[in-house]
Amino acid sequence: MRHGDGAGDHGEQWSDNRYGDEFAAVYDRWYPRNGAADTCADVVADAARGGMVLELGAGTGRIALLLAERCRHVVAVDNSPAMSEQLLARAPSNLWVALGHMVRDMPDGPFDAVLCSENTLFNLLGDGEQRLVFAAVARRLAPGGAFLAECSTPPGDEPATSTASEVRLGEVVDSTATIDPSRREVAGTFRVGGAAPMQWRLRWSALEELDAWAAEHGMRLASRWSTWSRTPFDPSCERHVSKWVLDESSAPVDRYPSPMARITVSTDLDASPAAVWDVVEPVERHVDWMADAESITFIGDQTRGTGTRFLCRTAVGPLRLTDAMTITEWEPGRAMGVAHVGIVTGSGRFTLEPIDGGTRTRFTWSEDLRFPWWMGGPLAGLVGGRLVMAAIWRRNLSRLREIVASAGRGA
Repeated sequence: MRHGDGAGDHGEQWSDNRYGDEFAAVYDRWYPRNGAADTCADVVADAARGGMVLELGAGTGRIALLLAERCRHVVAVDNSPAMSEQLLARAPSNLWVALGHMVRDMPDGPFDAVLCSENTLFNLLGDGEQRLVFAAVARRLAPGGAFLAECSTPPGDEPATSTASEVRLGEVVDSTATIDPSRREVAGTFRVGGAAPMQWRLRWSALEELDAWAAEHGMRLASRWSTWSRTPFDPSCERHVSKWVLDESSAPVDRYPSPMARITVSTDLDASPAAVWDVVEPVERHVDWMADAESITFIGDQTRGTGTRFLCRTAVGPLRLTDAMTITEWEPGRAMGVAHVGIVTGSGRFTLEPIDGGTRTRFTWSEDLRFPWWMGGPLAGLVGGRLVMAAIWRRNLSRLREIVASAGRGA
């Protein structure tokens, strides 16, 4: 558990609402991306000024995928493996998917906007969990950043049960809903044909409570609408879209600074430094021997030498990102250095050392990398860096050795 969000150390504090796994198979069919989803993404992207967005309870990506088209980076967190796998399969390079509880495992910022759509906030059933969301969000927003939540308004003080039957995409769907004001909960089921019922459960909070929790942590109510189209809100509305903004004087707190992951691998190649340089000098061809590099795109016309900038789309298992790099050192036949200036920061360097009278080369690859917390942070740095990345890069050097040998035979 992360400390500093007002949470205690009791595991029972975190509810385990399995809505996502229950509905993963039907969610995209029942709730397709449509005009309303586009409008939601427009409002959130506008609040974020096209910057960095965190979506809590992102599910299969109905909104997150649209946000990725509008914003620089999007981080999507959800506790459903089934839904997260679907989103991961479609995620572009600027959309990161994190599996976990939206409070306990909330990725670190700072973010320009945080989104909780479609009653996601009310999926938190434990005592105090919803309040903790506001504490955690406030600590991850950039000054002036916005927290946007779409929630149902409280249904009233009388218990009630309703049933319905409808046709959705050619399927007969029977549903139930039961309101329990004493517990502030509404629970229900959906059943398709003879299949087992899919269960859902929400716990609501009053508007006054949400506003008070926001104010406790330096966020003021900036807007409240009845829809994402910014339709005016009044107490008779069944839903509200609320936007709280963090005070401009607030400073984001980097409570979990990630250590540098220091990784060095080396191999001896049966070719001179000049011959090895001929292979590694074309930056765009690094994808030929780096298994974790999917593509390289240059920024601008420069493709060689100090100052060259490029984007490298990288994949490590299920994790994908676009790594932004700038070449900082260029000594033909001797060394190439880069600065990582994107989501992952740090520096890297290749050195070519002549051995055996210059007929062979000791090729050494060193990296000092810092990963953001939502990519694993210290875990990625201390474990992923030294074990996973080192193993991948050793395999990369084996591929480099084969290419160098092939080039030598061709000569």
